[in-house]
Amino acid sequence: MVRRCSVVGCGGSVGLHSFPLDLEIRQNSQLPPGAVVCNQHFTRDSLELTASVCLVTQGP
Repeated sequence: MVRRCSVVGCGGSVGLHSFPLDLEIRQNSQLPPGAVVCNQHFTRDSLELTASVCLVTQGP
């Protein structure tokens, strides 16, 4: 089953972001378990990169 964006009327399936699992953070939310939001609902500056990317190439 393909996961889809939880924003009403969207249904995107690329670049999905999940909500925090910590119940203290989610306690006031009405979000169902497994709710996700796709990239379309964020601007570039609203996301923080937390991982480094290392490209490995083969030698000649």
